[in-house]
Amino acid sequence: MEALGCPLLPPQEQADGDRFSIPHQRQRITDYCLQRGCELVDIVEYVQSGGSNYPELQDILRQVQKDHIRVVVVNELDRLARDMVTTLLFLEDLQKVGCRFAAVADDLDLTTPDGELKMMILSVFAHYFRKQLARKVKGGLAERARQGKHHGGGAADGVRVKGGKTGTPPDEEPAVGRS
Repeated sequence: MEALGCPLLPPQEQADGDRFSIPHQRQRITDYCLQRGCELVDIVEYVQSGGSNYPELQDILRQVQKDHIRVVVVNELDRLARDMVTTLLFLEDLQKVGCRFAAVADDLDLTTPDGELKMMILSVFAHYFRKQLARKVKGGLAERARQGKHHGGGAADGVRVKGGKTGTPPDEEPAVGRS
């Protein structure tokens, strides 16, 4: 059975030796394919951004069709897509072209009803944890802003950042509102 390995890596987790590193994921995917007698045709690596990875998933789907891939293997399901809907739609697209899916660390095999159930449960949890993280980050940024502390990005015109605090220097007038 022809397999396509897809190690997926968010930019903030690019440290070598880390369980999220591309070399670690490549090794896990390779071992998985060897254990199951799959021919690893190719390994496609990509780095996720903070936004949608829909274009990368469509590239994977095109390669599946072009190379007659029968199973796509990732290290962890939560590395596949940014949200549950994208994950489910991609897995449905794979199924439509006769391709299976496996997530090594999650021991997930979508060729069985049990595997399908497990995948749906895991994707719901992945979605939940992403939403929780986003809520916590927004809350932290709002609290830093409330305290007058710099909370990321560049300072606005006429605003200085010193010692983690933002504000207009006392010896300067604000640039806004002058006539």
